[in-house]
Amino acid sequence: MQPVVQKLLVESISEVLGKIKAGTCEMTDTEAMELVSIFSHEPMSKEEASLYLNLSPSRFNALMKEGKIPQGRKRRGWNELCWYKDELDPKIRKHKIPLTR
Repeated sequence: MQPVVQKLLVESISEVLGKIKAGTCEMTDTEAMELVSIFSHEPMSKEEASLYLNLSPSRFNALMKEGKIPQGRKRRGWNELCWYKDELDPKIRKHKIPLTR
């Protein structure tokens, strides 16, 4: 990360943190949850991703085949693909996929 970008990020996060602590933050719950998902960019297995989306494995595979869910990513040192919440959520909203089994 470039020093200028790092400084801007630190200042922005500090400002938001100060507002949250003071109770003056105007962020909606949805916006706050989006930030949480970005900061907790944790990989999930296919099983974990389908459980997170409340989809059966076959429905998850079908949606991947249709291009409505990303194919998943390879990680160094792992054999299976992984998915990230902050990448799945926008796709689910965009395609208005009902999240039921």
